Amino acid sequence: MAQQKPTKIKTKLRKGDSVKIIAGTDKGKSGKILLINRTKGRVIVEGINYISRHVKSGKSRKNPQGGIIRQEGSVDVSNVMFLHDGKPVRLGYKLEDSGKTNKHGKTVFVKKRVARPSGAIID
Repeated sequence: MAQQKPTKIKTKLRKGDSVKIIAGTDKGKSGKILLINRTKGRVIVEGINYISRHVKSGKSRKNPQGGIIRQEGSVDVSNVMFLHDGKPVRLGYKLEDSGKTNKHGKTVFVKKRVARPSGAIID
């Protein structure tokens, strides 16, 4: 039997976005997205969900003496919301006219992210 390709989670969040944790032990805290794992549907947020890893001595060049390393753990993507003007908001897409035309004479549209309640364009 052939192995299936893992499905990628779709999210409107991007690396560098400011987000707020809306569920879990770190609920109410906010930070910046450092990494998005789309196959597992998880994000790593700066300063949130710290975990401790015990590393043996001589196993890595970064930490030759070993010890306990504290680093950010991942959070499920459904437990974070985008922060816009200090408030957690949902995101949507809006098509904007780029002012260009393709080789067939049709106008080219650009997909932009918008904050849902206000309709403000994010990028």
